[in-house]
Amino acid sequence: MDIPIEAVGAVWAKGRAAALSGRALDEANEYLVGSAHHVAWLAGYMGVTRTHGGEGVGVSHQ
Repeated sequence: MDIPIEAVGAVWAKGRAAALSGRALDEANEYLVGSAHHVAWLAGYMGVTRTHGGEGVGVSHQ
């Protein structure tokens, strides 16, 4: 299923905001598991949880 890139970005941002605000992963249930929207939401959520602790992409300790 193809979805507009704008929609993917919006869903990704929603997942990122959920992670930053401490909301539970229950919000992910809004999207059908395995759908492009669910994958985008999860990518946004996991991107924050992986980097928020100081380890991950975009974090330098040099």
